[in-house]
Amino acid sequence: MAPGDDATVVVVDDDRDGCEVLARLLELDGYRVHRAAGQDELLALTEAQPVDLVVLALEGAQDELSQRLLVELRATPGLAKQDPRVVLIARSEHARTIFATTPGSADAILSRPFAAADLRRIVAQALAPVAADRPGNRNG
Repeated sequence: MAPGDDATVVVVDDDRDGCEVLARLLELDGYRVHRAAGQDELLALTEAQPVDLVVLALEGAQDELSQRLLVELRATPGLAKQDPRVVLIARSEHARTIFATTPGSADAILSRPFAAADLRRIVAQALAPVAADRPGNRNG
């Protein structure tokens, strides 16, 4: 999906400043971006409207908790029906290992620290299947 192709993204980060930085980067590329501080806000957003991508930013101490969150989110009826793509941003090697070995948890993993170009590339790649499924797509 090219930037600005009508995709809705939710950035989930319990660090409000970090959430804002990620959201603004994606807004510059033309995505509709919503911010969530955690699971409750994310679920409320997904009940109110369809979501194409969830960007979940983690800190090392929350690795296992965040893994459970992703599994629970994938099983939540409203979100499971939407089947959004998930990009995980993790700082620790342990987090990357957990998510890489948990089937269906994340569609892409981005390690901190990262460049803005890396985030943009990963998000575009994660959204490519969504673009292919959109009505009116010549390839879909």
